[in-house]
Amino acid sequence: MEEEKGETGLKMLAEKTLQAPINPELLAYCPTMDLLALATANEHIDVFRTNGQKVFGVKRNESTTRITDIKWKSDGQSLAVAFDRSMCIASAYTGKVMYEKDHSTPSPICCLGWACNFTDTAPMQSTISSIDNSLTLDEFIGSAKGAGDTQRVTSLPVELGFMDIASTLPKLSALPIGGSQ
Repeated sequence: MEEEKGETGLKMLAEKTLQAPINPELLAYCPTMDLLALATANEHIDVFRTNGQKVFGVKRNESTTRITDIKWKSDGQSLAVAFDRSMCIASAYTGKVMYEKDHSTPSPICCLGWACNFTDTAPMQSTISSIDNSLTLDEFIGSAKGAGDTQRVTSLPVELGFMDIASTLPKLSALPIGGSQ
């Protein structure tokens, strides 16, 4: 019926009633998967599929902090959340926080974004000279990411040494005290 009237619009995929109202300024749609991250009025991040199913949530460190921004990484594998004076990066696959950083600055974090850094010039120059001129920027960035892979592999043991294993282990419930008589 809408098409007969000449109206165009987006097709509704799902309708979901949430327990808490959302902040309409803090919504982020994943660029690679059908996931929507949103901030609720009680300062929680919830990630939903387009059919309305909740996938995971990101909790804040302190009850007094408020969420200032949320952004998906361009490959859709990570979600960055900025709070007043801290930020975290959560995995889109597990929902677990992979990285946290506190900022001890007097002003709150006001914006958040992802960027590519091409500071290692020798591999970058060889990548630039080996590609043709018909590549788009996205294709170029994708090919440039592979340029430093050998250096990333050599620094892997160092990165593994700094990883907090205890935070990745599942939390098990305590065994009941007492025995049978």
